[in-house]
Amino acid sequence: MHVDVAGNIVNSIAMECLDGSIERHRFSNGVRYILRSAYDGSEIHVVGKDNTVFIEIWDTSKYALPLVILRYKAVSFNVSRATRMACYAHNILIGRTDNSIDTVKAIV
Repeated sequence: MHVDVAGNIVNSIAMECLDGSIERHRFSNGVRYILRSAYDGSEIHVVGKDNTVFIEIWDTSKYALPLVILRYKAVSFNVSRATRMACYAHNILIGRTDNSIDTVKAIV
């Protein structure tokens, strides 16, 4: 199930906020998707493992570790909310964001 949820998140992120390439890595108890931006050194990793989904926001041009990690239980969360939160964090990282209160309310 975590693989399906992670795949749905990756599809949504690719449509909403990140142009670039997608890699998929399977391992014994999960999957890791890596979405690489075509324009800067940013990446979004979506990891599905043991009924948990992690979304990691990376800036590989500056740092060797994720700057933001979001953690969700795969059985009890909304894909569109997770996508909005990941896109918002990614946009802040690359300096492209609307800091209005309406943007924050839309995420929560």
